[in-house]
Order: sequence, then C-alpha cells, then structure tokens
Amino acid sequence: MMSSIAEALEELGATLRVNAERPNLLGYVAHEKQMLFHRSPARLRQYIGGNRAGKTTAGAIEALWWATRRHPFRRMPDRPIKGRVVGVDYDHGVADIILPELRRWLIPSDLRHASWEDSFDRKLRILTFANGSTIQFMSGESVLDKFAGVSRDFIWFDEEPSQAVFTENKARTVDSKGSIWITMTPLQGLNWSYETVYLPGTGDGAERDPEIFVVEADMADNPHLDPHEVQLFVATLSPEEREARIHGRYTALGGLVYPSFSLDDHVVPAVDGPPPGWPVYASMDHGLHAPTAWLWHAVGPDGQVLTFGEHFAAEMTVDQHAAVVLSKELAWKRAVEYRVGDPSIVNRQQAMGVVNSVHLDYLRCGVSLQLGDNNPEAGINRVRRYLIAAPGQQPRWRCADNCVNLIREMRHYRWKTYLSPKMRDRANKFEVPLKKDDHACDALRYFLMSRPDISELGPQRPVLAPGARLAPGQQPSMPGPVMIDPEHRPVVRTGACRGRDPEYGDFELCNEHMGGIW
Repeated sequence: MMSSIAEALEELGATLRVNAERPNLLGYVAHEKQMLFHRSPARLRQYIGGNRAGKTTAGAIEALWWATRRHPFRRMPDRPIKGRVVGVDYDHGVADIILPELRRWLIPSDLRHASWEDSFDRKLRILTFANGSTIQFMSGESVLDKFAGVSRDFIWFDEEPSQAVFTENKARTVDSKGSIWITMTPLQGLNWSYETVYLPGTGDGAERDPEIFVVEADMADNPHLDPHEVQLFVATLSPEEREARIHGRYTALGGLVYPSFSLDDHVVPAVDGPPPGWPVYASMDHGLHAPTAWLWHAVGPDGQVLTFGEHFAAEMTVDQHAAVVLSKELAWKRAVEYRVGDPSIVNRQQAMGVVNSVHLDYLRCGVSLQLGDNNPEAGINRVRRYLIAAPGQQPRWRCADNCVNLIREMRHYRWKTYLSPKMRDRANKFEVPLKKDDHACDALRYFLMSRPDISELGPQRPVLAPGARLAPGQQPSMPGPVMIDPEHRPVVRTGACRGRDPEYGDFELCNEHMGGIW
C-alpha cells in the first residue's frame, strides 16, 4: 500500500514538473504582440514577425481555443467546430512543426479517450476532439481541388501560401462567416499578401479595411530568447534578410527602385487643380488588358514638380481614355503645355489599307502626344534625383494623395530578381526593374525625362524675347519660351522647358525640339 502511494506521488511530481516546464493550454501566457493578435475581433488576421517571434505558438493556441470552444475573447458557435490548418508542406511544415506545437499545448482530456492515438487519423490527417470538433491538416503544395469541400469555421495558414491557395480556402469560410489567420515571416518579398492583406490592414482612412488586423512582431518581442544568441544570428544575415527574419518586415527582394520615397516627404493633401501660374503637363503609359496610367503635373517657378491628377484604368479603348483626359483638362480650365507618352504607342498596324497606331488614335480624338524617352536606367536616375531633398528644403517632386495608384506603385516598385533563392545567392543582381505594377511609375519617368536634368535647374529667370539673341554672358530681360538650336539661333515655341547652355546661359527647350507632334 505504501509502495503504491509512493509511486503515485512520484508520478504526480513528474507530471507537475513536466507541466511547469511545458505548460498546457491552461498555462499559456501570451506576450504583448500575441495578446493583440488573440484579442482582435477581425475575421482576417495576419501575424507577421521575425523568426522565433512566437507566431506559430500564437497560431496553435488560437486553433486549440477554437476547437475546444474555450476562446477567451470570442463567442464560439454552440456546435462542434470545423477547422483547417495549412502548412508550407506536410512532411516538414505540418508533421515537424505544427503537430508537435499543438501536442505541446493540448490538454489530454480534450481528446477522444484522452489519447492522441485515438484522436488523430494519420490517413485522413484529421484531429478529432472529445467535443466533436475537428481540425484538418493540409499542405500548401496540394492542388487547388483538394481544398474544396465543406465550409470551415477557421483556417490557419502557418507561413504564407500562394494567392490561389489562399483564395480557394477563403471561399470555405464565406457561408460560415469563419475566421482566417496567417502566421508568417515575410520572406517572399512584396507579393500578393502585401497588397491584399498587409496594406489594407495597416492603411489609414478609406484605405483601411476594418475586417483585417495586422500584428507586426520583432524577434526581440519574445522575452524567452537569449539576446546574445539573437546577435550571433543577426550577424549572419544580409540587410534584406535582417528586415524579414529579425524585424518581420516586408522587403522588396532585389531592393526597392525608389527607396527614398516616403509618404511623409513626398505626398501632400489633394488639390482641386494645379496651383495658379504653374504650367501644366501630362504623361501616360499605355495598356489595354493592363492599366493605362495618365498623370498630370504642375511645374513651379523653381522647377519643382507637383503631380496632382491621375487617371488609371484597364480594359478601356483609346477614345474612352481620351474622353477622360479631355474632360479633366477642361474642368481645370488650364491649357496643357504638352503631353508625353509611352514611345511604344507609335507601333503601327495595317488592316484593309488603313494604318493605325495608338498614337494616331489619340490624335484623332484630339489628344496630342510627344514620345517619351524610354531609357529605364537614365529615367530611374532622373526620378531619384527629383526625390532627393537638399538640407532644409523640400524634394523637387511631390504628389497629391489622390494619386493613389502612383503612390502605391512608388512604395513597392522593385528590381527584378531570381525566383530561386539558390540563384539569388549565386548570381549578380538584375539591373532592370520588375515589369509588374509599374504603369504610373513609367508615366512619371516619361515626364521627368522630358525635362532638363535637375542638376541644371536653378531659380527661375526671365528668358529671351521673340527675335532676341543672347551674347555670351548676357542675361535675358523679358519672358518668353525660347529654345536655342544647334546653331545657337533662338526659336520661339510654346510649352517649353528650361535648361542651360554653357555659352549662352539659360534657355528653353520646346516640344518640337524633343520630338513632339502639335
């Protein structure tokens, strides 16, 4: 009798030691970022964080709270819960990471017969609880048809799935008004989840989606990590990897094309039209299935540029775009000095003896366009110079906050990179941007390339009067748009851009000089 009591006490002590070292669901203590995640009532939640920031633990606890219907911050349906967990793959993502994490926190009595073996069907990959709730485990590599079937009360993605897998699974929660959460380290760059989940979940005003909640966690937010070990790990990472793996931040694989662009420095409140006295210009990048982007710019007395208007649409014909363009310009009651566009619009097609091009179609609709300079490297350098601000001054280029598509593209326009991580490690970086979501950026580039280099811009000065000619060192005395041709003869034109001739000083470049058609 005494022996059995002693054995029972010893077994109880061992159980208490295990529970103290590895507490179950009842002993879970969330850190600050985990608690924000659990408390959010949003239907779609994203927990992005660095490695070891407690993401998988928070996701597992959330799944168990749902399955046991003991969620402390949500009202659960009065019936068995049907959940699904999707890992990167099954052998590693599910079997090696997710299932051990769930077993770590499970209370045995929550399982059928208090037994994992009796509760987990290895063939169907379904865990059944004592209350009848089930969790199905799937691989993100499965074909889309595998994700169809009955509705789900919750779906947990541990690490980022493909957009197709996410969309197919999201459809399973529509009729049940179910919940979705993604726990992830953003290693894939500025991809679909950045656009679809992160930006709407962190936006301001009308851009904010109240059904999406985003938690950003740093590796340092986990109080159980040794700071010295963290520093040793940090030392092995590239700057891009450091942002993602340590701080849990989205980074542009290959790097951002315009890293200096910021909402604080380059975005101003919307205006009804161009500032009084500032000449107006337009630029465009053409698309049919892809969007066509039109931008309107006003140029200040010292060469500063304000992009104040935008038209951005796909699946429209040239005459429809032209109607929008002319309508906007008429509403501003300001003549446009010139319009510059995608040089590919001159590509001609002949059908039944009629020669057509996008350029000619716009001209027939009353919208004249000169052709832009499509040198991406030079154009990107030009835009970058306009983004730079001298100490104590504003940048040379800014845009109004109603140019939402331009702002969106500027924030994540990135260099092309290799799809394979192995190739990214072995090969030099690409020197060209990724041809995706760049329509408004290209329109901006065409316009800034149509103007003199910013390094030549100084305070606005008067220019030559019609018929006048500057002697070396002489300053112009009367305003008037003038260009100096290769033989240094002043020619009066409209819609001019200022520049500087090394011999004759300030001058104006006209549209005809830059290949325009009037």
